[in-house]
Amino acid sequence: MEKEKLRLIFKCLIGASALGILVCTIGIITTTKQYSDSKKTYDDLNKMVKVESQVNQNADVTTKEVVTVKADETEAAVEEKINIPVSIDVDFDALSKINSDVIGWIVYEPVELSYPVVKDKGDDYYEHYSFDLEKNLAGAIFLDYICKPDLSGFNSIIYGHNMRNGTMFGSLKKLLADTSIIEQDPYFYIFTKDYAYMYKIVCAYYTTQDSRTYELTLDDELDDLKSYIDYMEEVGVYKDVEFFDEPVTEDTKLATLSTCHGLHSKERTVIHGVLVTKQER
Repeated sequence: MEKEKLRLIFKCLIGASALGILVCTIGIITTTKQYSDSKKTYDDLNKMVKVESQVNQNADVTTKEVVTVKADETEAAVEEKINIPVSIDVDFDALSKINSDVIGWIVYEPVELSYPVVKDKGDDYYEHYSFDLEKNLAGAIFLDYICKPDLSGFNSIIYGHNMRNGTMFGSLKKLLADTSIIEQDPYFYIFTKDYAYMYKIVCAYYTTQDSRTYELTLDDELDDLKSYIDYMEEVGVYKDVEFFDEPVTEDTKLATLSTCHGLHSKERTVIHGVLVTKQER
């Protein structure tokens, strides 16, 4: 009788193990397929985009422009004009036909970051759905649904998954592992249908999902802005000294790139860029 019970237990254990292996195998196959589908989707989208760059790591992004003073044409003033060294050729109307939530395209060349950006629908929809509206664990690069789609708020937070193969925002972890990447080229760009936005990376750090980073109720008042920027300086792993030495104004605008630090982790990798210039396309 005891032998029969042991045989039954043994058979149950074998069956449970086999089922577990089957479930794991199906999970691996499903994950691999979704990785592949996501890569193909975004590779196809990148074929619709042409990025041109004149970036010289040793070059100044500003130029001196002589402006004639109207009151006295013999006098001249010199003012700085910021050049955006990266341009993009993309048909936003065509992208809108694929996904009407598209608001722009983000580019950061040192880590080969080039993706469309959508405005989230709420409930973190784009954590689970790709740009082509297909369910996919890679999701999409998306602007927090509370943020203004024209990026005119103080802090525009953009999310993306930290994919193991380095796609989506998976490449951002390189910036904290090697801050020389930022030092050599601190500028990323967001292009919309009408404007080109140039941001300088001023802070990078690890934080948690309940940190002040994700407080989007800040008023555009100097006391609030100063308080938040003090917080950035306090937690920053990488900090651009020039930015933190400059006065905070009501015109200070940030774009924050955020991704999870690891699978099921409450930690987040955060990159802050401050708006350097906004120009019509």
